[in-house]
Amino acid sequence: MVDLKRKIKNSCQQATKSVTDCLLELENVGIICIGPSSCLRTFYFKEGELDCLEQVFLCQLDQTDYLTGEIYPKLEKVAKQAVKLPNIKGVVLFAGCSDYIIQTDYEAMITELEATFSIPFFQIWRGPIAKCQHNSKEEIKEIAELLALKSPVILSEKQSNKTRLPVLASDISGVASLIETWDCFTFLYTPGSCTESFYDASTLQWQPHFYHTQFTDIDLSLGGTEDIIKGITDVYDGKKEICLLGTPLNHFVHGDYEELESLLREKEIPCLSFVTEGFEEAPIGISNALLKAGKYYLHNELRDKKAIKKQINLIGYTSLTFGNSLNMKQLTDLFKELGYSLNVITGNLKQTLESALCAQVNWVVSDEGLALAKWLEEEFEIPYIKDLPIGLIGLSECLKQLSVFCNSDLLVNLKKKEEQDKLLIDRSVLLLGEPSVNEGLERYLRVNEGVAKVTKKTYLPTDNLNYFYNYQISGFTEVEDLLEDNLRYDVIIGDAVFQAICQENHPESLFIPLAYGVLSGSVKEGQSLVGDCARNWLEEHLK
Repeated sequence: MVDLKRKIKNSCQQATKSVTDCLLELENVGIICIGPSSCLRTFYFKEGELDCLEQVFLCQLDQTDYLTGEIYPKLEKVAKQAVKLPNIKGVVLFAGCSDYIIQTDYEAMITELEATFSIPFFQIWRGPIAKCQHNSKEEIKEIAELLALKSPVILSEKQSNKTRLPVLASDISGVASLIETWDCFTFLYTPGSCTESFYDASTLQWQPHFYHTQFTDIDLSLGGTEDIIKGITDVYDGKKEICLLGTPLNHFVHGDYEELESLLREKEIPCLSFVTEGFEEAPIGISNALLKAGKYYLHNELRDKKAIKKQINLIGYTSLTFGNSLNMKQLTDLFKELGYSLNVITGNLKQTLESALCAQVNWVVSDEGLALAKWLEEEFEIPYIKDLPIGLIGLSECLKQLSVFCNSDLLVNLKKKEEQDKLLIDRSVLLLGEPSVNEGLERYLRVNEGVAKVTKKTYLPTDNLNYFYNYQISGFTEVEDLLEDNLRYDVIIGDAVFQAICQENHPESLFIPLAYGVLSGSVKEGQSLVGDCARNWLEEHLK
């Protein structure tokens, strides 16, 4: 039977060790964690907390890898790094529910890996689906006893001091950040192990109306739609909206969101489902969720029946993606002073989207908001601009573009700032952020601070993300790619995860941290680069 559970926050330490805890206690062992991005990201931060990053390696798989079965090439590439650990005795492949469901043949791969590297390889399952058939903790004990009798392998080729970056936040995490402040019923379809796969900068999992499923491999084979419907019906209060989110398991069992939506509607329960599977990155999940919600709430609406107000819709913001560069309260207050209301399409999507047709223009701040803005333009003839108000020049440009559609000069009432000395005249800067932030910072640094040369690069480790940005962004997949240009930079601006490698290879450069939540999960509440706040931020780091 598929059970419905509530996530209860507990600050107390777990009474028993998890399989992951036991695995990370193994000495002289390399661990290769295998699976979708949502699984690996949780594991990465877990090992970071335990200071075990050096012994753990991540093998990220996407839908195509599982579909074609071509997993070994990626696994072998990661294994080449793992076997270079000093005093290594063996390597453990740590696979999860996705591999268990499709019965990935790791025995054959282990045979090939051992023949290639002459080191023992083992495989351990994680997650509740495999728990019925495998006692992973006992298997780890057996591995420890076996390796205790072996001598470390001394390799001629030593491990390089390679910085291993986090897996980017998944689509699940992106949608969670989009709706985290919405007082709705949220249900996550999972065997029970994915409830922390989206806690990046999100409080969603601790909301009073967040529930998740819990089931075994037997439940999976029998299906569970009726159980899920009954569970939702039992807790539904007749007032709040219902949001459904999925996990990687949905991809393999073909979880039918539309069927669940339809069945719930028959019971007069409003339901909005987000097709999240944990394979794609947060920006893609946010983009898909915004478009899905827009079509869901506005499919029968007519704009000519709406009274057009002095309102601007802001699309493409979440705390995870822009919490370190845009302060929504600051922007809302600013536009209030200008006589306009700013309708930010986040949080309560039903409320913000149903009032969206009253706006004069849509203001898109990221690629995540483009799909919805284009659809609103096509269906309701609402124009849009795409820009970020970083620095005084950025804010002025945004207001200038918005003024065209508001039939009002928004710049007139903007308080004029005295011209200040430029802080980085003729300097060269490397930007390592999200594409929209990179563009906004480049304009600000060139115009307001006198920077002579700006190089922009974005961490794009997957084909999915490259496709999302239409292959038009200068990106890199490995930290080492940053070193290929051999250029000298006076200043480097990027997430703190890049700091060590940048300072090692560019010791003469000033590194200025600007966190990107999708990468590091770090969000500094209240920080802003809007208008002259960008100048304050820069001055603080140049002291």
